[in-house]
Amino acid sequence: MRRGALKEETPSARVAHRYWTYSLWLVAGVTLLALLAYNVVLFQLDVMHVFISVLFALLSSVALLMVLKSVLGSKSPGLMKAFFIFSNVRLLAAILLIVGYAWVSHLSGKELLPFVIVLSVYFILQDVLDTLFVVKLHKSMEQC
Repeated sequence: MRRGALKEETPSARVAHRYWTYSLWLVAGVTLLALLAYNVVLFQLDVMHVFISVLFALLSSVALLMVLKSVLGSKSPGLMKAFFIFSNVRLLAAILLIVGYAWVSHLSGKELLPFVIVLSVYFILQDVLDTLFVVKLHKSMEQC
């Protein structure tokens, strides 16, 4: 058995494992760059903004994993429709997170801008990764 092999070798488990690996690498890389920029260039970046953004990115990755497992486990070919719905729900969740953070921390305007920028960077990069992954998965499913 090769190193890192899954116990359950179903196609959906392999897809989920591959997506989770890509997602973790993306979140770790962006976090490393954000903290490096914070320490080297001394941006006015609050570490709490990075923590909340990482938590949001990881939770949305887990949610997409559950959607992928559900769609790949069923016989209906609704991968793109499910991903479209998921993307819209994640966008609404990000908007609610920004509004909730502004309400809880009593920030507005320029004070809230660094958090919105950090969350937007995580959101956009993760959305690009998710879109590329799902489109590639959809193409490979059509070829079979």
